Amino acid sequence: MNKYENLLSNFISSVSAINEPVFDEILDTIENELKKLYIEGKIILNDDYALRHTGLEIRVEKVFKDMGFIVSPGRAKNLEDFIIEAQQHFSIQSPLVVEVKSGKHQYISRDDLRQLDDWVFELSGEEKARKGDTFSDSFQAGWSYGKPVIIPKQYKHPTPHKGVMVYNGPVGTLFEDRNNNCINPNDSEYVNKRFFCIIPFHILVSCFEKLLANEIEPEELWEKIQRTTGVLEV
Repeated sequence: MNKYENLLSNFISSVSAINEPVFDEILDTIENELKKLYIEGKIILNDDYALRHTGLEIRVEKVFKDMGFIVSPGRAKNLEDFIIEAQQHFSIQSPLVVEVKSGKHQYISRDDLRQLDDWVFELSGEEKARKGDTFSDSFQAGWSYGKPVIIPKQYKHPTPHKGVMVYNGPVGTLFEDRNNNCINPNDSEYVNKRFFCIIPFHILVSCFEKLLANEIEPEELWEKIQRTTGVLEV
């Protein structure tokens, strides 16, 4: 018997006493309580190089918050993981749409990149822009997916967001044995056209360490993320 079996047995007994327990509601409750326990320092996560799924999302969220960024949950559980807002004094104000993924392979899958694209598309008001519902009277400087551009009147994003993917992979491989490039060569054009910033998880951890050592400031890191197309280099 492992150390969690008694805990599980008690939990099952408690759930059985509830009238018509709903699987998703139970799972959400458990995840939220475990997250609180981690934040309070009462439980620990796996080593960073082995993190995936909910554990990875919890760790990534905490890293961004500890770096001083304003992190909010995504719109729903099955949509983006986080939305990160700029601090008021930052020169670039476009929010980040953050998707967190892990995998056994070096490269992020195209399906995961498409998913991020969907979230950025919706949050940036891309559909309205394509329909011509967001006209302006002239060309203007602006930001599209976090990239500085000149926006024509017929194609102005009402709420531009920058797409960011944090990827932990290959899961189980030590950070020092990893290649920083987690973009499949066949997906480079896809990433570049959408101005996505891809942050390997070990790079995010390194950024946090540099920030703690006062080697980089939060706004400097924010601007690097906003201006990066492809893999973040710090």
